[in-house]
Amino acid sequence: MLPIPRRRSWLCVLIGVLLLASWWHGPLRPLWDSLDGLVFRLTNPLLGQQPLWDGFWALANHRATDLLAAAVMALIFALSGRHDRRRSVPELLARAVVGALLGLATKGLVGSVLDLDRLSPTLTVGDSQRLSLLVPWLETKDASKGSFPSDHGLVLLCLTLYGWRQLLPTARWAALLAAVAFSLPRLFSGAHWLSDTLAGSLPLALISVGLLGGLGLDRLLERRVLPVLTAAIGRLRPQSWRA
Repeated sequence: MLPIPRRRSWLCVLIGVLLLASWWHGPLRPLWDSLDGLVFRLTNPLLGQQPLWDGFWALANHRATDLLAAAVMALIFALSGRHDRRRSVPELLARAVVGALLGLATKGLVGSVLDLDRLSPTLTVGDSQRLSLLVPWLETKDASKGSFPSDHGLVLLCLTLYGWRQLLPTARWAALLAAVAFSLPRLFSGAHWLSDTLAGSLPLALISVGLLGGLGLDRLLERRVLPVLTAAIGRLRPQSWRA
């Protein structure tokens, strides 16, 4: 496993800081607010028209779908390991676990340090369509009192970015596509604004992964944590990991 290049890591941190700052304070905030309002006005009226359509998005926002997202990400990392002689399946799955834990840690740190009581679109815009009312028989997430950043998107993007250099090119883009796809339901249901992901989850993921490489913490993970996880995962079904 190769450590993350220092210069590239600090570039990720810089891009993340600038992107986050563009929403937090500055002349670009009105642009973000306009984009948020535009996306919500385009998507929310599409709900409440067809029961099957509403049911699809309600199911996509059910907590069980989070397990599906984890399974898809694990499959992408595993398939990359199966087709890459340089990386083993357990090695890449261990990296996926560390990336997900990094996202959860970032989420917890941001929540404890920053006071971001941002209401979701459905709690801000009057007469919004609510999936929880349209599909009452299925528990679904369509509102949040702390929508910034998107926790869902943060974990998926941290996982993707942390494993980016070790994945095969097709697997990289597949993981990124999956991260976007599994973040869309929260946006479509009105549980999050567009900027919750693009100006929140994405920059925080860039900063988190960038700091690991910039501060050299990734080397500690490579030496101490990843080998242990790799060995543990490899012992689960060692025969199935052979390419």
